[in-house]
Amino acid sequence: MAIDFYNTADRKHQHLLFQLYDADQDSLKDVLKEYNRLTGLYLEPYKDTRIHQDHINLLIRLISKHIVESADSRNFDAVRLHGIIYTHARL
Repeated sequence: MAIDFYNTADRKHQHLLFQLYDADQDSLKDVLKEYNRLTGLYLEPYKDTRIHQDHINLLIRLISKHIVESADSRNFDAVRLHGIIYTHARL
């Protein structure tokens, strides 16, 4: 099940920004673990969690670090997700 991201101002969840699908979550499992370790928050599909701009910026930094440190720096999923999150973080 995907993790859906909405702008916090969209209280009725009418304008989906992006989703992290199961395969995305699997590709980023180390990033999500580190995010949890640093923030104490879990991003999971079965729970509503509000994250603020500083946490979006943290996710961007963690994904960037993951891309650089990855054995395959051409990790398409991580690069694609970094672009999606970075684009929507500015909305």
